[in-house]
Amino acid sequence: MDVIAIEYALDEWAHIALVHSDGILRAYKNGIEIGAVASGPTQQPSTGALPVLQLGGVINNAARNWTFQGQIDEVRLWNVARSAADLATFRSQELIGAEAGLVAYYKMSDGSGLTLTDDSIFDWNGTLLDGGGRVPADGQYPLWVASGAFSQ
Repeated sequence: MDVIAIEYALDEWAHIALVHSDGILRAYKNGIEIGAVASGPTQQPSTGALPVLQLGGVINNAARNWTFQGQIDEVRLWNVARSAADLATFRSQELIGAEAGLVAYYKMSDGSGLTLTDDSIFDWNGTLLDGGGRVPADGQYPLWVASGAFSQ
């Protein structure tokens, strides 16, 4: 499996973007490309089910725990490849939710609860879980915090 390592400092906000286009996955940090790997075509489930997006990691079992230990503020999903210039220009600007090509926009601004609201026009709301599937709950629900991402 190919990996693009994205280094970041503790207690410092970083804008991370992944752009998949023409069989290449590119990673950007703060608007600058830091790596790319051949990834093949985007694939959708063949079962007829809707795709599932997992934010913050996946835990299959105690030995296969790939979770992000940090805070996430804003997730933007597009059905068009964003250019490096777009990423650099708009990375610190809040969107209105109806931009061309924007298919989901999670501002992480609900403040409490277990619903992650999609602030785009499509309303692809998510559910925040404590465990699920083969992962037992541990009583550690997501912690809502005030964002400092756009003040930097």
